[in-house]
Amino acid sequence: MEYNKILSQGDGDELVKKEVASKVRKHQLQKDKYLHYKESIDTTGVTQISTSDPDSRQIMTRNNISEVAYNVQTVVDALHNIPLDFKVTNENDSKAMGGMLRRSKTILGHTNFTAIYDKGYHTGSEFAYAERLKIDVLVAIPGVAAHAPDWAFDVEHFKYDLKTDSFTCPANQILTTNGNWYSKKNGKSVTQMKHYKTSACLSCELFAKCTKNARG
Repeated sequence: MEYNKILSQGDGDELVKKEVASKVRKHQLQKDKYLHYKESIDTTGVTQISTSDPDSRQIMTRNNISEVAYNVQTVVDALHNIPLDFKVTNENDSKAMGGMLRRSKTILGHTNFTAIYDKGYHTGSEFAYAERLKIDVLVAIPGVAAHAPDWAFDVEHFKYDLKTDSFTCPANQILTTNGNWYSKKNGKSVTQMKHYKTSACLSCELFAKCTKNARG
């Protein structure tokens, strides 16, 4: 037995065993760490854990580009350049306007002001929230994600009629809706939208300038 041990040591088997045992311990520690992360997610309801900075999260910034970061929302009085409010969040700007307006209303004690935002805050549900708070807002309009073959047929050139809930296109055709709302997923957010159509599309002489969609 002692002779076999001496032979194994001579062959380097003991060193190999120690090296393998060290690697096993290392990977077991890694496994235990990630099992702890999984337990935290399962028991606390958090959806993300950052191993480098526990308070940061993945945020969709623009054009489906994401970063692991923070987002700071601030409110500043434009007349006196006085900061009124701030909040550090793990969300992008698209859903931040309503909360900022609500807190500003509480801080100022009135709604006699106009809030100005850049295009990152241009979200329909946040406009609805601002209307419920009775606060006027000015928000830059974001550029279109995709243009029509002829830019003169971009959606901004379609005229909307609130009374009939319809659009008139640059070819002077009326697009109507069935009134149903549909969900469109964009990253982690879901947008509610309606479809507006006209049977005149397929026979329109300006079809090729308006869309590349074969169904109009």
